[in-house]
Amino acid sequence: MNILNSEWVEQGEVRTSKEIEGWMYKDKENYPDNYVQDVLQNIGKYKYLFIATEPSQLKLLHDKGVEICLIYPENELREEYLQRYIDRDSPYDFIGVFMKHWDEWLDELKDQRYKQIILNSGEYLKDGIDKIK
Repeated sequence: MNILNSEWVEQGEVRTSKEIEGWMYKDKENYPDNYVQDVLQNIGKYKYLFIATEPSQLKLLHDKGVEICLIYPENELREEYLQRYIDRDSPYDFIGVFMKHWDEWLDELKDQRYKQIILNSGEYLKDGIDKIK
């Protein structure tokens, strides 16, 4: 399983996080339950879990009592994020798919009933995380 781990230090505080990518479970038996179970097993092991935002997965997690906070940019920041993806050398396939569905996917997030933090121009995921506190 390819799960990304990251750690950074800010003002002496070590924060750990884990990203569990939902797409990696889709072709496996028992999807989406296998994904949800993996997320549940990691709660409490990390300060933050970064999870897929597919509505069916979010609903299953929410139904199991998981607190969900969605952090995403304003729709109008499409060009800013396109440049970010280019600057960080994201694969062109990723950029193409993400930009093609930009408004659709962001609007889908806005329709969710979970806590939401919307990023403004110049803000990054870290800024959204800081707003959770």
